[in-house]
Amino acid sequence: YFMPYLFHWRHGLPLILLIVIAFGYFSIQHDPWLRHGAALFMVLSLSANAGGVIGAFMKEGSFQGPIKSEREFVQWLSQQEPKPLLVTTRPQALGAHTEGRFHWVRCKESREQMLAYLRVVQVDHLITMENEEKCSFYLSIAEYLMPIQEFNDEQRKITVWRVLERGLQDGIASDISRNIKKNRKDLSIEGDYKVQKGRA
Repeated sequence: YFMPYLFHWRHGLPLILLIVIAFGYFSIQHDPWLRHGAALFMVLSLSANAGGVIGAFMKEGSFQGPIKSEREFVQWLSQQEPKPLLVTTRPQALGAHTEGRFHWVRCKESREQMLAYLRVVQVDHLITMENEEKCSFYLSIAEYLMPIQEFNDEQRKITVWRVLERGLQDGIASDISRNIKKNRKDLSIEGDYKVQKGRA
């Protein structure tokens, strides 16, 4: 649950304050086991993350910028007026290089959720990368999408899909019709149950 929404990072940051307070508290205790234990855990924690921090600083100057397919996508998007609203699983990476408007989705989004994005948020395009055409966020509404641009290189393929408004409206009407029929069926079953219960 936490990984898709990045809560393990966002909610983990405040814990640093609790760790500092806990370390200070245990450091002043008379029991040597508590003091030494707190110091040991602090050393282990710092050493476990030291490699990642040092590695991040060492890679700081090695960033090469966006790859070829991303640069081509950025160039295409910069030519679009007005700027379209796009839905993608990687809005951070694409939004860092463009002035586009992005909405974030998960690979496992349901059809109901995707139709809500298209109907309520009214996105203009959907973006898939690499093997994301196997994801439910694309497959669930694939019949309402049409490919309009593809940017490909050895590292990544970016495909831009345009939302077919007419098809989307038909799909919404079809879903509403199915829901109405389902509700009627549920009401019918509930009504029959009440009648049978009353006779009993």
